[in-house]
Amino acid sequence: MSTLWFVVVLVAGILAVLVVAMIPVVVWLRRRGDRITADMADDLRHETVLRAPERALYRGATAPGFPAVKGNGVLALTTSAVHFRPYAGTAFVIPVAEVRSTREAKVFRGAVTGGRTHLVVGTRAGEVAFFVADTAAWLRDVEEVAAAAGS
Repeated sequence: MSTLWFVVVLVAGILAVLVVAMIPVVVWLRRRGDRITADMADDLRHETVLRAPERALYRGATAPGFPAVKGNGVLALTTSAVHFRPYAGTAFVIPVAEVRSTREAKVFRGAVTGGRTHLVVGTRAGEVAFFVADTAAWLRDVEEVAAAAGS
């Protein structure tokens, strides 16, 4: 067997093992996301929900008191707050009364990710960023609820 053939078979074998090893992780993440989405919807059933819980990616914050670790989670908007629950880690809430601004940003805290646009929520203490499926709709809805709350 030639060296080239050996390398090709070795690389293919390693890739196959990695794919098989990742299947349980992906299944767990999907189930965890579905469970957190359902739990958040249940917890918010007594509030006026403007944007139902949906998958989002927390990108960090310049404001103190927010998690340092970025990650996947579920984001929802009610008339009183922006709610985020990560798949692993500590949930947090941004009260609408604390919202000072919203904006889109290609770069947040020096990070650019695949050309995606950050949803940046400005608070009294700093900014918090997320990746969401529909950034424009989130911007509009957060701005509307913040204006209605007088913040």
